[in-house]
Amino acid sequence: MKKHFILFLFFCVCLDFTTSAQTINWAAFMQKQALQWDSIGNNYYSGAFIGNGLLGMNIYKPAQNEVHFDIGRSDVVDNRTAQYPNLGKLYTQARLPIGYYVVKTSGNILSSKVTLDIYNAKALGTLITDLGEIRFTAYVAAEKEVIVLTLSVSGKEKRPELSFVADKSISPRYLQSYPKDKPSDFPANPEIQKTVEG
Repeated sequence: MKKHFILFLFFCVCLDFTTSAQTINWAAFMQKQALQWDSIGNNYYSGAFIGNGLLGMNIYKPAQNEVHFDIGRSDVVDNRTAQYPNLGKLYTQARLPIGYYVVKTSGNILSSKVTLDIYNAKALGTLITDLGEIRFTAYVAAEKEVIVLTLSVSGKEKRPELSFVADKSISPRYLQSYPKDKPSDFPANPEIQKTVEG
């Protein structure tokens, strides 16, 4: 009798869960889970991030009047374990930096904020300067290797120009000051080449 009662109770709980799950307004529910930054972080490790598992973007403000939109890919890695077998994988198989887009404001940034809209997979940001406002939306497509970044301005703030800065293609650990295992003669990869097609 106890087994039948427990089985019946389990069935009722599962039925109730299934029924309630079907009635959830996911857009409204996920809106409550949105991540909020009251100010944009000032370095890579405190930025707002979006991505699709392969391609991603990290948004941070390293200087007073500029915001970086750092581009990253999980498959852009070093592959020199055979050449340097005595070095650790943090150097020879490291994920390599690509570069970032810079947005420079005309006025001084007084405040900034970012919201990570999880349901729509977008980062929505606002930069308030002493000349006006810059709003941005950043989006990484789920199944394509595409990043969309839109900017809009208001007030006396001028439309910022996006400029791309290529990062040095070497393990980020090598550029830190603290590692004791840092090799003294680890050569950098070839310099980046910029090309335009179409």
